Amino acid sequence: MVEIEYASRGTAAVEENAMGANTVSLDIRTRTEDILSHLPASSITPYPKGQTIYGPDHVSKNIYLVLAGNVGISHIAENGREVLLEIVRPEELFGESALLEAPRRSERAAALGPVKLMSWAASDVEDLVTKRPRLAVALLQVLAQRNAEYSHRIESLVYDNIEKRTLRSSRTAGRKR
Repeated sequence: MVEIEYASRGTAAVEENAMGANTVSLDIRTRTEDILSHLPASSITPYPKGQTIYGPDHVSKNIYLVLAGNVGISHIAENGREVLLEIVRPEELFGESALLEAPRRSERAAALGPVKLMSWAASDVEDLVTKRPRLAVALLQVLAQRNAEYSHRIESLVYDNIEKRTLRSSRTAGRKR
């Protein structure tokens, strides 16, 4: 692996994957909007381990911020199998699909342990976006980052062997903490 350092812009790592192709991993430090500076304080709701926050039978109309604990986001397939997609940690948002006109009914969020969450109604966030345009920028940055992470995971599933995927996942989890 070759790692390139860019002054104040982050790093780029070039690796050869199992198929012999070069892949590039980017850790770009750009100025990002602080989404929390644009959202008003909200009440804090505790959830015990295992409690569903939203799911197929209770579609979310809220966007959530994890204050303490971890939340598992899963996809429920047509055959009923549940696949864990990501673990949301403190200071991370989830539930952005509530902003869609037709929220995903195949998504489930559940407390992986005791959790404390702050939430905002999607309709309130939409109203705030018209009053605070930088909130829209911050939301787009969150969504773009999440999209980049998912794209990277898909690429890893296609090209990398299990050992390399495990190592990469543990490195990513360590950076999020």
